[in-house]
Amino acid sequence: MGKGIAVTVLLLLLVAVVMLPSILFYRESPSRDSGVALYAGWRILNGDILYRDIWDHKSPALHYFNAVGLLIARGSVWGVVAIEFLFILCAAVLSFVLMRELFGNASALFATTVWLISLILVHEGGNLTEEYGLPFQFFALYLFVRSEKKGWYPWRGLLIGLTFGITFLLRQNLTGIGVAIILWIVWGGNLSGIRPVVRNALASILVGFSAMVATVAVYFAAHSALGDFMDAILRYNFAYSTTSIENRFMAIADGFRILLKSGIALTAIFGWMCGCAYLRHGEDVDRARRGLVQLILIAFPIELALACVSGRSYPHYYMAWLPVFAVLTGFFAYGFTSGHPLRASGREGGGEHNARERNYLLAALLVAMSAIPLGMLFRQMGALKNSPAACTKRAAVEYITRFTKPDDPVLIWGAEPSVNFLAHRRSPSKYFFQYPLYTRGYQRAGLVRRFLDDLLSNEPALIIDTSPTNALIPPIDPAKRREWVSPRQSYGVLPEMGALFEFIAGRYRPCGIIMPGRWAVYTRRSDAGDGV
Repeated sequence: MGKGIAVTVLLLLLVAVVMLPSILFYRESPSRDSGVALYAGWRILNGDILYRDIWDHKSPALHYFNAVGLLIARGSVWGVVAIEFLFILCAAVLSFVLMRELFGNASALFATTVWLISLILVHEGGNLTEEYGLPFQFFALYLFVRSEKKGWYPWRGLLIGLTFGITFLLRQNLTGIGVAIILWIVWGGNLSGIRPVVRNALASILVGFSAMVATVAVYFAAHSALGDFMDAILRYNFAYSTTSIENRFMAIADGFRILLKSGIALTAIFGWMCGCAYLRHGEDVDRARRGLVQLILIAFPIELALACVSGRSYPHYYMAWLPVFAVLTGFFAYGFTSGHPLRASGREGGGEHNARERNYLLAALLVAMSAIPLGMLFRQMGALKNSPAACTKRAAVEYITRFTKPDDPVLIWGAEPSVNFLAHRRSPSKYFFQYPLYTRGYQRAGLVRRFLDDLLSNEPALIIDTSPTNALIPPIDPAKRREWVSPRQSYGVLPEMGALFEFIAGRYRPCGIIMPGRWAVYTRRSDAGDGV
C-alpha cells in the first residue's frame, strides 16, 4: 500500500471515529440546532421559502445543504450524514495536503490528526454551520498557498472569494480566514509593493465573494423574501449578540478551556510563538511557507475575536478555530521535528537518528493528546444511547404519529423542531421554534400577532409543551407560567403574548404527558379521545 493510500485510509477511519455518535445516535435524535436545519431542509423540499415561510436566524447555506442531503437520500437523514462525512473528509485531506508540502509528512499528519481528534470536543452531534465551513476554510488556505507559489492570484483569487462567500453564507463568524487573506494582501504580504498585482488579487477575491452573495440576494428577492432574510440575519443576530465585554472575554477563555482537553490550544499557542520568532529571525527561501505563517499569525486573533461576538460559549462555535489552530500546530510540529524552530531554511539538523527520535516523540505526544477526547467520545456514546432527551423525543414522535394524520399541523412549543421533522408533521407557523418571540431587542408585537394569526388560520392538531426541558420557554400552563422566570436577561415575554395564551387556553386542553421529559400535550377541545 502506497503512502498516499495509507494516509487516505487513516483519515477515513479518523473521520468515522469522530462521527460515530452522529451516525449511531444523533441520526435518530438530532440535537436542537441540527433539528432546525433538518426541518428547514425538509420544508424547502416541500416548496417553502426560507425566511419567508420558515424562520431562522442562521444564514441559508446550512439549510440548503440539508435539503440536498434529504433529496439525495429520498428524505432519509442518511443523506445528510453522508454530506457531513464527505465535508469533514475533504477538510482532512486538504489539511494534510496543505501542510505536507510546507511542513513535511510527519508534521502534516500530526496536525491533521490532532484537529480531527479535537473535533470530538466540539462536534455536538454534527450537522452544524461550523462543521460545513471546515472544508471551505482549508480550501481557502490551500488556494492562498498555491497562489503564493505561483506568484499570481486571478482564478485562484476568484475561488478564494467564492469560499469567502460560502463561509459568510454559513455563518459570518466563519469568515476569519477570508478577512485575514485580504489583510495580508493589503498590509503584510509580499505583494504589497506591486500595486497592480495587489489590485488584481483583491479584485478577483471581491468578485468571487460578491458573485456568491449577490446570487443568494437575487434568489430571495425573486421569492419576495429578501426583507425577511435581512430582518432575521441582521436584526435578530444583532439583538442575539448584544452582551457585555466580560461575557465576550469569557467566551474566548471557555474556548481555550474546551480545546485544552486535546492539547490543540497549547500547540496552537506554541506554534504562534514559534511563528513570531520565525518571522523575526528566519530567512526562508520558500515564500509560500513564510506567507502562510504570516497569514496564520494574522488570522489567529481574528478568529478569537469572531468567536466571542455573541458572548456565548457553545462548544460547536469553536469548530471555527480548528483550521487556524491546525496550521499553527503543524508549524509547531515542523519546528520540533526539524530541530531548528527558529531557522527558516527548512534544512533538518541533528542527523537522521535525531530526526527519527523526534518523530517518535511527536507520535507519543499525539497518543497523549488523543486520550481525553477518545475517552469522552466513548463515554458520550454510552450516555446518548438511552439519554432522557432522546427517549423523550422518540416518545413524542410516536405519540404524534399515533394520534395525528400526516396532513395535521403540530405545534412544538419551544425549540425542538426535530420532533416535527422526525414525525413528518409541519408546524402551523413560520416560527416553528419560538425564540424570536422572546428575544429582547428583536421581539415585537407584530411577530406575536403573526404567530397567533398562523395558529388561527392553521390550527394545530396537537401542541406539545417542551418547556420542562428548556428553561428559556414560558410554560403553557398558567400556574407554572406564574412561577417561571427567564434564566437570561436577553429573553422575556411581551404583554401581547397574553392573547396567545388565552387562545390556547380557550381552544385546547391537556391530554397527556410525554415521559421522561414531562412534556405536556394539548389537544383541541372538540377532539375525542385522550392520549396516554
